[in-house]
Amino acid sequence: MQQVNLTRRQLIKSSLATIVIGSGATVLSGCQSTSGSRLLYLGSARTPAGSYCVSAAGEDGKQRFSVPLPARGHGIAIDRLGDMAFVFARRPGEYIQPFNWQTGQTAPLYRAPEDRYFYGHGVVSADGLLYVTEGEVKTSRGIIGVYTVSSIGELHKLKEFTDFGIGPHEVVLVDEDTLGIGVGGVHTKGREPQNIESMKPELVLINRHTGRIVERHRLDDHKLSIRHLAVGPNGEVLTGQQYRGDSSQSVPLVAIYHPENGYHSLKAEPEQWARFNHYIASIACTEKYIYATSPRGNCFGIWSLETGELITLKPLIDASGAVIVEDSVALSSGSGKVVSIDSDNTTFYKASDVLWDNHWSAVNLI
Repeated sequence: MQQVNLTRRQLIKSSLATIVIGSGATVLSGCQSTSGSRLLYLGSARTPAGSYCVSAAGEDGKQRFSVPLPARGHGIAIDRLGDMAFVFARRPGEYIQPFNWQTGQTAPLYRAPEDRYFYGHGVVSADGLLYVTEGEVKTSRGIIGVYTVSSIGELHKLKEFTDFGIGPHEVVLVDEDTLGIGVGGVHTKGREPQNIESMKPELVLINRHTGRIVERHRLDDHKLSIRHLAVGPNGEVLTGQQYRGDSSQSVPLVAIYHPENGYHSLKAEPEQWARFNHYIASIACTEKYIYATSPRGNCFGIWSLETGELITLKPLIDASGAVIVEDSVALSSGSGKVVSIDSDNTTFYKASDVLWDNHWSAVNLI
């Protein structure tokens, strides 16, 4: 990790100054890239001055605008039928910042009540409801907050779902009626775990209308805290884990659930799993391949969706976000890189003027 921090400092010193405008966004250029592409990458990031923001960049990796944040951000939920997006504070998070993903214009900041915090992730359904992973401060009891969103991005809590476990992290839409929740199983004080020996991580599927638990699945090793999720093309749910056990052990960190084949880990050699340094940050899945990044391991892996076998493992300093773009994949890094991977897994590297955080989203400008 020392090499990663050094790279960040060097990049921060060499970054260009930005221009602040009244909307609360920082704009470097127009939203359309010089190549004519209308694709926009969105992700939490660190600014050149060392503060935090949401950045929007074109396919060339160049920043188009940024939105300042009061503390470090994590995941982003996008309303793809509208123009609002929501960035969640890194756990234990205190805020949700709504903003217009086309312009960077911000809506009022939503703050967690004193007895609650956010886990850093959420998802927007087709009917415009926002589902957010939350926790109770004293117990880490897992909660899915369900919010309505006004036309200007103001949040109002509609209801809550609970009783599915402690320490939920990412939530995704598996289908139009079902939420997938990565339940980490860890009770924390701040960021310090309190129950490693008794933690119960699970992949939980619930009905998004009623909160009823539809299915729940566990891995054999109860110290594999389920963190990050992706949905495959045929109803699969991919999960990325953080290992909370013996630091000398090398264990599988990516698993797949399929409605017909159950829930099991992907395949790699112990020395290959060791490269990920016990943590998966982001996952993406195409028709043929699964991609997973590890900022702690400074690498990313590519697996066959059909066989679950590791195809290749490649270095990338502070490997962070992973997102599907049509039939290809794009990866980000905290060291200022954008990686494009085509359908044949040919890899292209570009410099970015953004120091990206763990997660990434992509959207086409309207």
